Amino acid sequence: MNDSILIVEDEPKLAKLLSNYLRQAGYEPECLENGLDVLPRVRERMPALILLDLNAAGAGRRGYLQGDSHVFNGAHHHGHRPHRGDRPASRP
Repeated sequence: MNDSILIVEDEPKLAKLLSNYLRQAGYEPECLENGLDVLPRVRERMPALILLDLNAAGAGRRGYLQGDSHVFNGAHHHGHRPHRGDRPASRP
């Protein structure tokens, strides 16, 4: 079973926090700061999951994912890119 999770996050504190939680849960996290490093890394070994900050340097609205789509055959994108008017849900 592939327990590797690739975290693409340009904020070191958040990357470390995610990595620590995932490691405690039994996964093998690896962190990258730049989205441009994703394809070379994935070509070496495809992780079970990629957590991608779309605002990270080099991520560029999934352009690199579309440009080399055969590498991500069967991959799915789930996410939300906040817009200026978005507000967090109010708490009861």
